[in-house]
Amino acid sequence: MFSLRLCTFAFNSVFVHGCSSIILTMPSLTFARSILSPREIASSPVHRVLILPSILPILQLAEEGENIIAIEAHKDELLVGLTIGEIIDRGVSSLAQFYSIVILPNYRGQGIGNALFGFTQEVLKGETVTSIELFYTLEDPHTPKLQAILRKHGWTYQKNTIIQFYFDFPNFNPKWLFYSYRLPNSMHLFSWKELTQQERGLIDGQARQGRFPVYLNPFLDELVVDKEVSVGLRFKEQVIGWSLVQRMDSVTFYYSSLYIDNHYLSSGLGILLLVESLKRHKKTSVPVAMFEVNLNEMDSSWAHFVRKRLAPLAQEVKHIYHAVKLFNLNNK
Repeated sequence: MFSLRLCTFAFNSVFVHGCSSIILTMPSLTFARSILSPREIASSPVHRVLILPSILPILQLAEEGENIIAIEAHKDELLVGLTIGEIIDRGVSSLAQFYSIVILPNYRGQGIGNALFGFTQEVLKGETVTSIELFYTLEDPHTPKLQAILRKHGWTYQKNTIIQFYFDFPNFNPKWLFYSYRLPNSMHLFSWKELTQQERGLIDGQARQGRFPVYLNPFLDELVVDKEVSVGLRFKEQVIGWSLVQRMDSVTFYYSSLYIDNHYLSSGLGILLLVESLKRHKKTSVPVAMFEVNLNEMDSSWAHFVRKRLAPLAQEVKHIYHAVKLFNLNNK
């Protein structure tokens, strides 16, 4: 199965939550929460140079009520660093998701990134956040610096949880993509744009019942789902599976969610759904395909398929590490 709720990371990247009234001033260096809205930050020229391309849509698509946090670092009144993150409310508790921290190139190596990281972590301790988590790419050349900062600030849990595979899609032509696949009687594929409101309500109900993992929810990041390439599978007018594809940017399709009902896991229908999306992708001009696999969630049949059919064809492979910092709110 795919796990597609990934946060890209590049040094100096991190993010933060804190009260707008909290400001830290050091000699010629000031940290404070941005007074701009997420969309204003995304459209600001001085901020854009400090925003990773993969994080920009999060700001542009932020809705009212989403607790997107941005912390600015100013040196001699110049914006030199920015952290982006989000506070996620889980009812009885909240957690912080780090998205990015970027320091202007001419100001790196001066300890600003480390100080900004420490400041944001201290701000979070004053809130009802039980943990902070972030994801980073092992192959990134800045990762050793990031890992050193994490160790310095007491981040002890770091584990490889996701592998990303990138494909040069015009040259992605495995034989299995062109096999003839037949659906059982009473089953048929449909474009995701044809999903009915009634079906949507039923899937919402299944999500609330825990019928599938949260990261496979087809309505996550719905605004970036390509509904022509994404497909669903109906059996006797009930949706039993889907293959969802998100447009990451102008050149990349991200295969974000592949799901088949537990009753049909051994039927090969999941691969059939994937093949249908891949064939639709072939009809577009998008040159890159990206897949993720969650090492904690992947079932054995999907693991075998990835190892034998996908991995050997990848032009690039990235190992995503998950890092977590836990807080004891009783001892703030």
